Amino acid sequence: MFQIEGLTPECGLGTKSLEALAFTRKELAETFSMLNDEGQPDFISVGCPHCSLTELATLAKLLSGRRVKREFWVCCSREVKRQGDEAGYSRLIEGSGAKFALDTCMVVAPVEELGYRVVATNSAKACHYLRNAGLKVRFMPLVECVMEATSSG
Repeated sequence: MFQIEGLTPECGLGTKSLEALAFTRKELAETFSMLNDEGQPDFISVGCPHCSLTELATLAKLLSGRRVKREFWVCCSREVKRQGDEAGYSRLIEGSGAKFALDTCMVVAPVEELGYRVVATNSAKACHYLRNAGLKVRFMPLVECVMEATSSG
């Protein structure tokens, strides 16, 4: 777990004993490079950890009026999905062809057994575990995951 000053709302709240680390742009570029394999994604999944209601709102906006061209999973809790239903976000997401996976995430799903080989995700955690399952991974921001899912490839 980590907190980023100016980004993580809880940063500094009762955490005075945490170790502070400097992380440079060079290290960020190296890490990003390390999390990206070659290959065209045939499966896109976001929500590891689970998507928040705010992320569902973003996905609904990005997917509204668009169609996914590849398998695209949105992982969230049942409660967040219920809230997304009430807000109208789920209808827009599902209307694009994207699917919800509730109370689980792609790292425990048999993605490789379903025949997928390259997974695009916005989760470094998922990159680690999916690679351990023998899959190639592409790490990208949420917006790019949507672009990847809706492009013809």
